[in-house]
Amino acid sequence: MLNIGNGYPIEDVVENLPGQPKVGFRQFAGYVDVDRKAGRSLFYYFVEADKDAHKLPLTLWLNGGLDLWMSILLFVVVVEAG
Repeated sequence: MLNIGNGYPIEDVVENLPGQPKVGFRQFAGYVDVDRKAGRSLFYYFVEADKDAHKLPLTLWLNGGLDLWMSILLFVVVVEAG
């Protein structure tokens, strides 16, 4: 069960990283399930823009092979189809 607040899982909030100075933006890290049955997840690290985050585009960088891209394509098709 996710503890969700303000639209994101509370446990994914990164307060600080080792050696990182105090920052003025929010950052998150966690896993997104892409195949629960097979136990496959993608790790993500998200850094919010420090100014006007709601107006700026989102950049997504993923590494992986064909299986990863097929999972992403399926996810996009399902989300877009609603």
